[in-house]
Amino acid sequence: TYIQNRYIDTYKVRLLFSNMILHRKVFQTPIKVFCKFIHIPSQMKCIQLESYAPTISGLNISKIASTKTNLKPNEILVKVHAASVNPIDIEMSKGYGSTAINFLRKTENIPEFPLILGRDCSGEIVAVGKQFHRLAVGSHVYCTRWVVGQGTHAEYVIVNKNEISLKPKNLSYIEAASLAYVSCTAWNALVNSGAVSNNTFKRKKRIFIPGGSGGLGSFATQLCMAYGHDVVTSCSEQNINALHKLGIKNVLNYESESYFKDLSASGPYDVILDTLKEAFKEEFMNLLKKDQSSFYISLSPTILGDVDQLGLPFGLLKAAKNYFSTLACQINDGKGLYYWGFVNPSGLILDNVRLLVEEGKILPLVDRVFKIDDGIESYKYLMEKKSCGKVVIGFP
Repeated sequence: TYIQNRYIDTYKVRLLFSNMILHRKVFQTPIKVFCKFIHIPSQMKCIQLESYAPTISGLNISKIASTKTNLKPNEILVKVHAASVNPIDIEMSKGYGSTAINFLRKTENIPEFPLILGRDCSGEIVAVGKQFHRLAVGSHVYCTRWVVGQGTHAEYVIVNKNEISLKPKNLSYIEAASLAYVSCTAWNALVNSGAVSNNTFKRKKRIFIPGGSGGLGSFATQLCMAYGHDVVTSCSEQNINALHKLGIKNVLNYESESYFKDLSASGPYDVILDTLKEAFKEEFMNLLKKDQSSFYISLSPTILGDVDQLGLPFGLLKAAKNYFSTLACQINDGKGLYYWGFVNPSGLILDNVRLLVEEGKILPLVDRVFKIDDGIESYKYLMEKKSCGKVVIGFP
């Protein structure tokens, strides 16, 4: 099957024909500058989930029919060159969030299984819908994916117009894929919430982000530093040097006996981004500055787990009760907002991140790259929590 780029820059076409009249040499210009034809194979390789399981036993490397090319008006087909593995992929393989996600799938007539996991990727556009004109076939991009549809751990993936952006020019496909999902999570939690700003007229904030050697922690720390804030992070002793290479200097060793003492001495903090599933929620909350403008941001909202346990209406009620109870306690203690951070698969966020990356203000942290044929091993590696940075799957 050959898919023709549906986006042709009419200004360039007019300019071409004008030049044809003035300069005959323009006839030598290859037409591929304006149109590009891409071959789509009939089958593609992917990591497919056949059923939920407490381990990753439901995953298989499969060869299936290639993703459809009869795209909706605002859809884009991307040939995947790299895709990262995120903790949410592990949790979803166990059934986490399936009750709420299946409710959303039913509204769009999307089957639950077989399911391709993966929430981000980088690659090349090979086809576009009729109403998508922002990027053309052949563009090098990076993307995030909403949880309802099929994911990115496949050779081809369909993404929505709002989930895609040009890849940073100074990054490889592997490096770009390592940033997409974590950037959309951290940016939404820190910037879109109002906790962190790049406004130089606002005061500099003191921020604590534990788990600095993780993919999300390393990105969030660099983002806050890029906006001029003072950031303290933590990691194991063996990973401290990796963070120093990223330009992150205020790193505490959480394995040290004096860790909480050192953490307290560096505080209090205007913003705390809890990347550790609230394992130390009480200890961290005590370090938050008593100020109405302070933020405690948790990246472990209980909504999906509560809905899995109790169903949609009662699960939502339980989650709301837990949230507002914690918020009330924090406000009564003279502190600011308790906030749940969610991922926002946004091309606008990726646009902003691309600029920071191309300016050298944010660097990727990639731990290990697996081939697609070894994709299940990448899940196992992430589950064992051995990584310093992101785990990425590379595609030929």
